[in-house]
Amino acid sequence: MIDMTRKQLRLIDTALGTHIAKLQSDRQKLQEDDTQFKQLSARIDEYASLQEDIEILLLRD
Repeated sequence: MIDMTRKQLRLIDTALGTHIAKLQSDRQKLQEDDTQFKQLSARIDEYASLQEDIEILLLRD
C-alpha cells in the first residue's frame, strides 16, 4: 500500500466528494436514456466506492 498521510487522504476524500457532487449535478441535466447519463452514473459509482475505501482507511487509525 502506498504510504499516505492522513492529511493527504482527507484532501483526496474532499476532492472526490466535490467531484462527485459536480458529476451528480451534470447528470441531473441529462435524460436517463442518454449515453452520457449512464457513463456519469458508472463514474459516480466508482468514485463513491473509492471515497468509501478512503473513509474506511481514515477510520482505522
